[in-house]
Amino acid sequence: MQEGREPPDDSIDWCSLVEDLQSLAVSRIGKRAKRINGLLESAHQSVAGIQAALEQIDHLTITFVDPVAIDNLVYEMEQRLAARAGIEPPPRRTLAPWWSDMTDD
Repeated sequence: MQEGREPPDDSIDWCSLVEDLQSLAVSRIGKRAKRINGLLESAHQSVAGIQAALEQIDHLTITFVDPVAIDNLVYEMEQRLAARAGIEPPPRRTLAPWWSDMTDD
């Protein structure tokens, strides 16, 4: 275990959660989910670790995938993480932060 990382929460089946999130990514964006699935696979098995991976995913640019679709996918993943971890789900974002910057002409 690397220094500065929290130990895994044994009350959550992390393998099952990661597989669920990876399956969700594939169902939403198909074969283009490879980078997303790689980030999820390498995430530390903790709420903070998965949240950090989701933050990275939210900033990905994937060819031929609508950025709003990625934002919606991340939101749904956050909801599933919150449900499994028994934490408060995040509020729904109206638009991705970068999207509002592009539309403020």
